Amino acid sequence: MVLYNFPFKMKIAGEIVFPTVAKLPEWATNTAYRNAVAMPGKPEISVVGPFSEIGLGRALGFEDAPETMDWDAILSWVKDIAPIEEEQITEWMQTAAAANVICSRFMDEYKRAGSLVIAKSGDPYIPGVKAEDLEFVPEKGMTVANRGYGVVSTPVGNFNVPVPGKAMGVFKNILAWGAVLESFLVQWTGVLMKFRELVTNPQNRISFPSFKGLTAPLFLTHSSSIPAPVNLAEFSISTDKPQTVVLRARNVDDYRDVLFEDKIKLQKGQNIVYSPIFGFPVVPAMVIELQPEDNTSTILDYWKAYP
Repeated sequence: MVLYNFPFKMKIAGEIVFPTVAKLPEWATNTAYRNAVAMPGKPEISVVGPFSEIGLGRALGFEDAPETMDWDAILSWVKDIAPIEEEQITEWMQTAAAANVICSRFMDEYKRAGSLVIAKSGDPYIPGVKAEDLEFVPEKGMTVANRGYGVVSTPVGNFNVPVPGKAMGVFKNILAWGAVLESFLVQWTGVLMKFRELVTNPQNRISFPSFKGLTAPLFLTHSSSIPAPVNLAEFSISTDKPQTVVLRARNVDDYRDVLFEDKIKLQKGQNIVYSPIFGFPVVPAMVIELQPEDNTSTILDYWKAYP
């Protein structure tokens, strides 16, 4: 029987909730191990190759889209095949289409790694933007622009997204992310992601989705094969420019609980990072959040946990 931290479906205060679930090792049934303390050691980082976009996922439904993460190239392709026409195709539709190319590729990469993320873009007012039981509150563009933020509702609480801008929705049992790319009098363009089942120690390349320069985080589960007081996390991140990636380790039983935070300074190219992690009494299974800088093209090549 596979062990998860939360049920796939549950009821909280009368509301049906579909949590973000993480697959756990069998030894994580030990309560002391699940509530262990963790802290990072000093990472060792080396550049082993150039930045490359080879091996990314497919943008299902957009098979002719450019095979790149570059926002301008994707948006230009959309504008070529769907130019603005009065009352037929408007600017927000082009932006949403470009964003959906990126969302589709990200979902395919996450699925290929063995897990599930839901990502969509559109006009939150009409027809609306939903990701399972999450949705942008449907309001007119001028309303959210004047207020300065749009609202994402979830069964366990709301979170606000700046106009324009991005925000994470981190709750005890749900991990989400939203962005507002632009706002007009009536329409506006939003992106919404829900991490439904977290990937564990992924071995396939997963890109960090970036929309008009707003880069989303990636969540995954760090899980060692046996309980041990020291783990070695080996992971590879490719980036098109030097940057600092923020790494946060979160409690699998409450995503709001940050076990530790570290900053990984990367150079342009493919960076391999060896990062020791210490725990008491053992290093627990953890949810890892990786957040690159905005205006970057960044790819997680793989993540390994030793032992």
